[in-house]
Amino acid sequence: MKKIFRAHRLSELHEQQGILVNPYLKIARQPRDTSGELHRLADAWFEQQFDLGFRSKTLFGSGNRSEAEHYCDEEHVLISIEPIDDYVLCYSPKCRDMFDHFQRVGRHPWQQDFVWQEMKSLQYQLVNNTSWDAAATSNCEIMMYAQKFKYRRED
Repeated sequence: MKKIFRAHRLSELHEQQGILVNPYLKIARQPRDTSGELHRLADAWFEQQFDLGFRSKTLFGSGNRSEAEHYCDEEHVLISIEPIDDYVLCYSPKCRDMFDHFQRVGRHPWQQDFVWQEMKSLQYQLVNNTSWDAAATSNCEIMMYAQKFKYRRED
C-alpha cells in the first residue's frame, strides 16, 4: 500500500505509531480553512452524490508528502495513515485541493447552484476497499472514511 500523508493534531497522537479512531464518526469535522458556508454546500453535494458527507465525516490526506506538509505547524505533525478493515475513498483526479480550487474560482457569497456545478465538474470518484494506490498516486486531496486507521508519525 502506498503512503497517504496528512497533517494531524499533535495532541491526539500519544505515540510514534498507533491506532487512530476516526473522530468524525460522532462529531462533524469543522473546516480549518474553508468557510462554513462552502463547507456545508460541498458536504451536501457529497451527501446527495454518494450518501456520505465527505467534508464532515472523513480524514483528509494526500499521496503527495509535500502537499500534506503544507498543513503542518506547531500544533499539527505529519503522519502516514492506512485504514483498518473496510474503507471508502473519495477524490478528484482534477483537483489537488478543494479549498484552493474554490479560492481560484471565487464567488462569494457561495450559491448552491454554482458550488454544485463546480463540484460536478471536478468528477469526484468514490472507491470502496480498492484503488488505494491509485488515489495515493493522484497527488490530489483524498477524503478517507473508515472506523479506524493505523498511523505513523513521519517527522
